[in-house]
Amino acid sequence: MTFEQIKCPVCGNTEQLKRVESARENTWQCLCCNAVFMERLAKREFEKLEAAVKENLGSVVKDALLREKTDEYYNHRALLWEKITANYIDSKAVVKICRNILAISKDDFLAKFFEAANSAAPKDFAPYIAAIDERENEIYIDVILNFIINSLRAEYVNPTAALLDRCGKLFTPKKKQEYLDKFETEAKKVVEGMYEVELNRDVFLAYSSKDMAEVVKVLDFLESDEIGLSCFAAFRNLQHGRDAVSNYKAALEKAINHCSIFLFVSSANSRSFSSDAMKELLYIRDSEKIANPGYTAYEQIPEQNKKLRIEYRLDNKETIADNNVKEFFSGLTWVENQEQLRNRIVECMNVLHGGPVIAENVPDADKKAAVKPQKKVKAVKNSNAEILDISKCEIKDGVLQKYTGQQSDVMIPGSITAIGEFAFSKCNTLTSVIVPEGVTDIGKYAFEHCEKLKSVSILGDVTQINDNTFDGCKNLITAELPENLKSISSFAFDGCVNLKNVVIPAGTEEIGTAAFRNCNISNLKLPTNLTHISNFAFRGSRIADVVIPEGVTNIGQNAFEGCSMMTSLYIPKGVETIEKYAFRDCYNLKNVVIPDTVTVIGEGAFSDCRNLMKIQLSENITVIENKMFENCIRLEELTVPSNVVKIGARAFYQCQSIETLRVPDSVTSIGVDALWGCHNVRVYDALYNGNGALWDKYSGYADAFGTSVTNSNKIKEKLYYWSDYKEFRQLQEKAKNKAEKKAKKQAKKGLFSHLFGDK
Repeated sequence: MTFEQIKCPVCGNTEQLKRVESARENTWQCLCCNAVFMERLAKREFEKLEAAVKENLGSVVKDALLREKTDEYYNHRALLWEKITANYIDSKAVVKICRNILAISKDDFLAKFFEAANSAAPKDFAPYIAAIDERENEIYIDVILNFIINSLRAEYVNPTAALLDRCGKLFTPKKKQEYLDKFETEAKKVVEGMYEVELNRDVFLAYSSKDMAEVVKVLDFLESDEIGLSCFAAFRNLQHGRDAVSNYKAALEKAINHCSIFLFVSSANSRSFSSDAMKELLYIRDSEKIANPGYTAYEQIPEQNKKLRIEYRLDNKETIADNNVKEFFSGLTWVENQEQLRNRIVECMNVLHGGPVIAENVPDADKKAAVKPQKKVKAVKNSNAEILDISKCEIKDGVLQKYTGQQSDVMIPGSITAIGEFAFSKCNTLTSVIVPEGVTDIGKYAFEHCEKLKSVSILGDVTQINDNTFDGCKNLITAELPENLKSISSFAFDGCVNLKNVVIPAGTEEIGTAAFRNCNISNLKLPTNLTHISNFAFRGSRIADVVIPEGVTNIGQNAFEGCSMMTSLYIPKGVETIEKYAFRDCYNLKNVVIPDTVTVIGEGAFSDCRNLMKIQLSENITVIENKMFENCIRLEELTVPSNVVKIGARAFYQCQSIETLRVPDSVTSIGVDALWGCHNVRVYDALYNGNGALWDKYSGYADAFGTSVTNSNKIKEKLYYWSDYKEFRQLQEKAKNKAEKKAKKQAKKGLFSHLFGDK
């Protein structure tokens, strides 16, 4: 079969192929799917297909039957391409098509890939990505990379990064950078939970796609610094990929259930009975009615039992669905501009969090400032709070030891002086708690795994938040802490993945291990009385700007690891130790200055900070520890301090943007693979230090680049980047002559010893 009869191996097209004129070998482009592939690879894939068909049908196959089966294969391939490039992926349909392809060609790579991608759980598909042979499947690498990145999940991030690294030699530098940029953008969205339908958000937007321009304006306004809310909009937050369409309705319903406010962008388009927005409105009504048994009609349900809702009117045209809309928004006046929307949002946030109330006589400037929900919340204004029913409590000597009731919004009564360990543990109805003045102690695990708890306000006399007090309260959004707080113990808010509104009082002296690990905090001011930052204290949080207070002497192990939103970091004089992996994977961090008071920076402290471009190290460190800057791919400027004696293994591994690295005379050891992947680096200074150890240094540098010192050609190849090879050869020759003289001397000595005996 001639090449002209072979169809595009990616999408099955045969009629829209054209040669790529500038390619070094016969290369074709498919105008249908834009795939670019080499002729030899396409022929190889076709030969594999023919062999698979013959194996299925038997060794003797008539040409007509062979052609029929290959045509059937390419028809399925065309259907597959259509499905995987749709706005939303219909996983069930994709799996069915893949299985039809595999019935013809059982080892078809693309069919196996998309079947796994659309049927396997993410944790099971991640190893599949890791095992991809990029060279064997070079012809498909573009389509699978685009699919993986577009449907990226947390489990895929690491194997995808590794696959991109392996594919580097297949791409031009420009194309590789495009993939890296796209991948990092999507990875950031995944880390922030943009595609998680069950992540708690403030606002769910219902709209018509015909009003998209106005919808985007509303989104931008609600998420601006002025308002600062988190929003869910299906066009943006419902991820393409596995189960996106097959469970589309269920995904939207989950998203609605995990949002506090329902915002209906109302127009003649969205008020139509056939619009998705109206279906979402009806879903809310049905779910509220189910949740409130005993009411025969929707309008009888008490308003406080309904989801907070806002109608933002774009027009006032009449539609036949107006009565349904009016019933849903009964008692509310719609808003028609951003100022009215902002005021209605304030009202809703007050109901949700007991937030700041804007009085009519407050100036507009003050009103605007009061909107931000991340400011300190006065939970005592929560009108929904009820005094805790003490008949459902076990109380001994004023200590509340166990609560067995079913209340949701509660205030601890004044007769209680302390809350005991595990008192509210795993209470599945609790949504808000006010701890009044008079309560002096909250025991360990007191509210652990209260998964519906959204806000807590602790007033007055509590000085310590004990170990694991709110551990695993995954829906906790707001925590108001007492002003005289002294200590937040280990794991106090660990796993509170939605906690974003918290102010740590200035007098707090201790923040324990993993106290705020994996929280959603974005704006946080560390208290001025801190003397150290504990291990894992803020690991995985969303803090953007970190200012280490004056007085801190130690930054603990993994303290800020994975703080993906961190863009700036201030480390004051007085800090002495930065422990291992303290800032690992802070991939938006760009510039860092480490003061000269720091004497120790631990292993991997800044590893995987992929956007770090410049760092000034303390002059008083003596070791660049193992992996310190591993995978800092954009690091451009760094001078090794003059007191450093050792550069550890993989210290600058994959720092591919470094061009100049000045190594001082003091360095006597450079670890294995320290400069692996630093293809542009030129190493200066230490090569010419005249300390009598030049040969050892050359050998060491060869190891540092990941090269065996026994292979002189490989040494030469690596040294080309950073040294004058001619001078190296001269030094090598001197060493060789010196060794030969020494050998002759030893031989002569041996001869005399044999003739006359040792004296």
